[in-house]
Amino acid sequence: MRTIESQAFHCDNGQSDPKMTATYYDYDNQCWVVDCKVQACAHPKKMNCKCYGKLHAGEYALPQLVGVGK
Repeated sequence: MRTIESQAFHCDNGQSDPKMTATYYDYDNQCWVVDCKVQACAHPKKMNCKCYGKLHAGEYALPQLVGVGK
């Protein structure tokens, strides 16, 4: 069973219709997912980490596959 924390963020991008983004933290993989895409980690490049966010940045993580909304 996966543990997911979900939060919506308001993005003020200068448009008349602000966009809401589906954002959640995938605790199993220890990474942020925004609009169903794994986000890159913020570790320094010199750290040369092998975390999930670095290895899978930009890949799709569909909410129905990771337990959002259950």
